[in-house]
Amino acid sequence: MQKGRVLATERISLGGLLLDSTTVDFGKVDPSGATDLFIRGALIEQQEPQLTYPFLAHNRKMRGKIEAWQTRLRHHQLHDLDEATFQFYKNRLEGVSSVHDLNQRLKEHHDTTDRFLFAEEHDLVGDQEIAFDSAAFPERVRCGDADLEVRYVYAPGEDEDGVTIRVPFGLAPVMPQGALDWAVPGLRREQVMTLLRALPKTYRRQLMPLAAKADDVARHLNPREKSLRAALREFVAGRYGIQLPADVWQDEALPAHLKPRFELVGKHDLAVSAGRDLDRLTRELEQKEPAPVDEGICKRAADQWERFGLTEWRIGDLPERLELGDAGGVPLYAFPGMTVEQGDVGVRLFRQRDKAEADVEQGGWKFPVAYGMTPDQMRALGLYVSHPRSDSETDRDFPEPALFVANPKGEAQMIDISNAPWARPDLARIAGGIAFIQKNDYPIRGTIE
Repeated sequence: MQKGRVLATERISLGGLLLDSTTVDFGKVDPSGATDLFIRGALIEQQEPQLTYPFLAHNRKMRGKIEAWQTRLRHHQLHDLDEATFQFYKNRLEGVSSVHDLNQRLKEHHDTTDRFLFAEEHDLVGDQEIAFDSAAFPERVRCGDADLEVRYVYAPGEDEDGVTIRVPFGLAPVMPQGALDWAVPGLRREQVMTLLRALPKTYRRQLMPLAAKADDVARHLNPREKSLRAALREFVAGRYGIQLPADVWQDEALPAHLKPRFELVGKHDLAVSAGRDLDRLTRELEQKEPAPVDEGICKRAADQWERFGLTEWRIGDLPERLELGDAGGVPLYAFPGMTVEQGDVGVRLFRQRDKAEADVEQGGWKFPVAYGMTPDQMRALGLYVSHPRSDSETDRDFPEPALFVANPKGEAQMIDISNAPWARPDLARIAGGIAFIQKNDYPIRGTIE
């Protein structure tokens, strides 16, 4: 298309020899085919950007409304919107293959507002009702103190299909993916139903009818930091008395459009990475070969955090990482790590997390961490157990503070148990006591029964 008209090249040849070539009005060669090309090129794909007819703006807005509905409710019975729009125009613009023809047709209708080309909902979707609950499909979701943008795309089979949550790169390491997995309320019922259907028959049979159970779960299951699958397992155990194994669902139990896609956003709101595993995305970016940073910035960070020849801990808590600047919108980080060199303990800054962690492993700075005790296990240790006072604390019974210090023989050398969060022991005094015990071979106390 050139200058608002569908053109074709006419060639004359003899025995394979090109004798002449000229550009002709394709509307005179194939009126119907030229109309089709004009509608698709000028009115749908809008290859003629200078066209400013009011009906084009109206129809773009109408399509946006329908697409917003389709991306959220994922209605599979809708006709292709491009094809529906094409048929709408074709039924009204027979024989039109240029901007000149279009202007003539508008004049023929004696309607300066060209209302006959304004598409309405029924023109594009028939009798389908296009409406959705904006609260169920929000434009933004909150996660902790963060307010995150949400985008919706209906593109089955494409990477961006479904829900995309845009996460600032600097916040990604502290974003609980478990909570974001079910951040869009409008998807929750379908997520739950899909997971229930994916259960082995032994469990699925106990939850029949599944539709009623999915409705019940979707109404009462509230987002928390744990994953949807873990929360669903707990809910099913508590409400229906059915214990589901931790590995009852395969990774592919949920289709892509029911798992949020994450877009890590750097400076100037530019996307730097995208995928459906937030933790993996974050680590991949952190492990890229780091870009150079101004030597002055590196020196100031090193002066503040690096220490060598430590004999006692006086530098407070180490941050997980430090932001040094940015390159191409991606923050540049340094990662503190413990080092042992010729018997001396120190703290160094590394440009890559895996190198900091490797140094920690080499120095033996690894300690097992246990969590998730049952109430019976808490009581067996003699801990005080409390009910949560509100949802902001936790969603289950929990132990009050306690400290157990084991000696090299695996015996309990010191025990401190409290029934209130404010009665925690002073860890500096505890460390001093451990040093005294080691130096003086101090015995375990309080052993008389």
